[in-house]
Amino acid sequence: QKRAAAIVLQAAFRGRKARKLYNRQIKTVCVVQSLWRMRKEQLRFLQLKKSVTTLQSHVRKYQQVKRYREIKNAASVIQTWYRRCVTSKKAAASFQRMRLAAIVLQSAYRGMEARKEAHKLRSVVKIQASYRAYVVRKRFKSLKDATVKIQALVKMRQARKRYCALR
Repeated sequence: QKRAAAIVLQAAFRGRKARKLYNRQIKTVCVVQSLWRMRKEQLRFLQLKKSVTTLQSHVRKYQQVKRYREIKNAASVIQTWYRRCVTSKKAAASFQRMRLAAIVLQSAYRGMEARKEAHKLRSVVKIQASYRAYVVRKRFKSLKDATVKIQALVKMRQARKRYCALR
């Protein structure tokens, strides 16, 4: 009886000890599993974070490349517009210079033509004056000659009258 009681006690003690050991092992296994799952989730999270970071990097790169191209295109448009404006201003200035040069040339030509015309007019006036003077001189000479003839005739008649009167 004592022995049976001791065996029962020992069995109960061993059972309790085995249960404690089992419970401790279960807790340890649960802790190890939890740590393993946590580490696995950590690795998965880090991989996911790395993937997200890589994806964000690619998206940012795409956005920056797109923005760079837009800025480059805008700069190209502005440069083209600016060059067109500069070329237009140069062409307008060149046209204005040519216009002014043409005006100067036309003015010089008209002045030259006017001087030629004035010279011709003066020459014509001189010729006309010379001709009129010639005509006047000729008429004067003709009148003078006629006057001299008339005077000679008058003197001749008077002389003849005196001569006839003397005779």
